[in-house]
Amino acid sequence: MTLIYTAFVCVTVLYAGIVTLLLIRQKRVTRRIARAATRVITEPVIRNDDSEQRFLEKADEAMRLNQTFQKFVPKQFVDHFAKHGIDTLELGRADEDEVAILFCDIREFTGLSEKMKPQELMKFLNSYFLRMNDPIHQNGGFIDKFIGDAIMALFDHPGGTGTDKATDAVNAALDLQKALSVYNSHRAKSGYEGIRVGVGVHIGPVILGTAGSDFRMDTTVIGDSVN
Repeated sequence: MTLIYTAFVCVTVLYAGIVTLLLIRQKRVTRRIARAATRVITEPVIRNDDSEQRFLEKADEAMRLNQTFQKFVPKQFVDHFAKHGIDTLELGRADEDEVAILFCDIREFTGLSEKMKPQELMKFLNSYFLRMNDPIHQNGGFIDKFIGDAIMALFDHPGGTGTDKATDAVNAALDLQKALSVYNSHRAKSGYEGIRVGVGVHIGPVILGTAGSDFRMDTTVIGDSVN
């Protein structure tokens, strides 16, 4: 059990480091492209194939970085704070909103994980998370974070009412059970036991913000509704 816990801690630390590096790197690339775009607009038009090629390469780099960045920090979360671009995302930003929160975790996960080697455990979790992703996104939600075997997802239905947000979350919960049934069928064909999950939904006011330090920043959701 100690080995499994250590593996989770290592993955969490690695995730935190990657998110911080992506934030710093994307902000730098965005600034460089903005400066280059300003020069293109304000300076006399002089054909320079090398400069144009470098500009296109930087634009491609920014696009790839943005796609990678969104795998670690949900786009919907960033949109709450960076309405004028990723460069405006700062430490300490906070916003209060009413959202529906969905938690989903694997029942009897401790006993299940003790039977697996660390690499086998991570492969199983990633396979499970992959199948749980679509029901959440297809119902207008986004995954805020993975907590061990648990998934925490938010549903904010922009422009919608509290009822709309709650409906999205409940529909996602029902679709999660359907996706789990399909997943268990595949596991049975491969000789593995099926798994059970518990899903809880709540709606209420929360504070969405960025917390940490200049060297380590993360997005977070706090409030009684989350607890």
